Amino acid sequence: MTYNQGWAPLRTLIAAAVVLMAVSPAQAETPLSLSVSQSLRYDSNIMRDNNNKYRDGVSSTAVTVGLDKQYGRQSYKASLTGNVNKYKNTKELDHNGYNIELGFTSTLASNWNFMLDHYNTKQMQSFEQQSRERYAESIISRVTQGVLQYGLYGRWSSSLTLGQSQANYATKDVYDKSSKYVRMGLRHSPTDLLYFDFGVRGTKGDSPNYPLLDGSVLGDPFRRMDYELISQWVVTGYSRLNTRVGWTQERHSRDSRRDYNGLTGNVRWSYSPTGKTTYSVAIDRDTNNAGGSSLESYITDRATGLPVVFQGLYTSQNRLTTGLVLGVNHSATAKISLNVGFTYRRYEEEIRQLQDGLLGSSSGSTSRNGDYRSFSLGANYQIHRAVNMGCTVEKYGRTASLFSREYDGEQVICNASVKFD
Repeated sequence: MTYNQGWAPLRTLIAAAVVLMAVSPAQAETPLSLSVSQSLRYDSNIMRDNNNKYRDGVSSTAVTVGLDKQYGRQSYKASLTGNVNKYKNTKELDHNGYNIELGFTSTLASNWNFMLDHYNTKQMQSFEQQSRERYAESIISRVTQGVLQYGLYGRWSSSLTLGQSQANYATKDVYDKSSKYVRMGLRHSPTDLLYFDFGVRGTKGDSPNYPLLDGSVLGDPFRRMDYELISQWVVTGYSRLNTRVGWTQERHSRDSRRDYNGLTGNVRWSYSPTGKTTYSVAIDRDTNNAGGSSLESYITDRATGLPVVFQGLYTSQNRLTTGLVLGVNHSATAKISLNVGFTYRRYEEEIRQLQDGLLGSSSGSTSRNGDYRSFSLGANYQIHRAVNMGCTVEKYGRTASLFSREYDGEQVICNASVKFD
């Protein structure tokens, strides 16, 4: 792919925009929509690895067909997106993807509401999400969820959620995971500007290809309970506060050393004092130590003829992530907006080891912390109601830790989209 070829889809979009603006906006309303988008990204460290640092350009073209139909007390939504991603130098990273979204909502009787959603996505895993390895990984994710809510207009309401999710990895299927979950929630709204939602969620899942013990056992069934409190407070007409606090208990039936308890939560505050400028602050915390392995060696007991563990090596991974995200968005004119963003994340990572044998046991731990920083500047231009263009410049950096490589660099992303509806 040459640079001229990379710009060809963008020129097509601009031509389509000109045609669209020449058409009279007085058209019949239709539940169907069609959008085309083109993105060009140039990155100074495409692999996110300072030991293999080089520049590359990525061209991404996406086409979306959508349906949004209201029929009586029911609404139907559907969208299908296909995308093509081409690299200028690293051809082995070229990939195609898709995103399917289906939704159905219906009001039942006078105080009930039912929602059913399904998502199916194929995409390449970003290198930031990988640990110390770098390879092309395609992930197919599926989520189906149904929600039944009672109490649409009162101060109190309750909900029941049933769902299932599945993730399949093309290269390393050891990370495949599937789960089914049920959540019961109770919401109280003291005023129209404030609500509290307490929920209990139970999950039963499995990583069917995960090796346990000496690798002769595949599969890691688990059960998890999540207790969470979610709230939203519209402080004034210009300010909004969202919070979530949760406690997780996960238990692994085949290897209890992989059990963990964790506290998670996030707070987001947005403030728009003038209507043209919006300030946002977000803080999040995530605790996870589900990673690890168990290796055991056996000998045969002469008296019973049964295998006996004579040496075992057990490891567990602990990671605590604390993040801060700041943002400012300013509408310079009715069509032009500017934005500034800053992200900081602190990673506290530890590997614990326990060696247990016939002659005794010993334990130890290794820890190494790291952090991530990024700063971005962007501008967006709404040429027409259906035509949008924008560019963002970002500088980023990640220090090395136990589970991540060191990398830093800069990237420029420009995109354009046209929507017909």
